[in-house]
Amino acid sequence: TGFLRLPPGTDAEAFAAFAFEQHGVRLVPGSFFQAPDHVRISFGLIPANLDKALGVLGTALDAWAARRPAP
Repeated sequence: TGFLRLPPGTDAEAFAAFAFEQHGVRLVPGSFFQAPDHVRISFGLIPANLDKALGVLGTALDAWAARRPAP
């Protein structure tokens, strides 16, 4: 398990919903763990699936950043 810090001002709950709905990646908003600017990720996959999931997570982060104006 790990916690990914999101860029300042990112709504972790909205990003987690976006990542799942648009990219099929499940994340847990950090607010459940008193870390509201983070999302929780799990590394409990076989290596090939983990590699793919992390790549998709990167795509989701890029897509999220592209849809929001920079602060």
